[in-house]
Amino acid sequence: MISRIRKTLFALLFIAAPFVFIQAQPQLIEKIEPRADGLIIPYEKYKMPNGLTVIIHEDHSDPVATVMITYKVGSDRESVGKSGFAHFFEHMMW
Repeated sequence: MISRIRKTLFALLFIAAPFVFIQAQPQLIEKIEPRADGLIIPYEKYKMPNGLTVIIHEDHSDPVATVMITYKVGSDRESVGKSGFAHFFEHMMW
């Protein structure tokens, strides 16, 4: 009985996995390459399937990794009658 369940789950995973991975690919929006004629900071900008925008910049001058997260919340993005969310997000993000 357990062997049959395992085989069925494995078959479902084997069949469904390609569809999950195809949909979960990030979309490259913008790629800036470094140039010698001026100060250009190279980066890649991706749009994730969940709507998250990710900007990646590689700097190999120091062996340090840094992550910065910016949330677009605030009183200028609140609707009439729905206030206080910016303060709520301030507390929830830390």
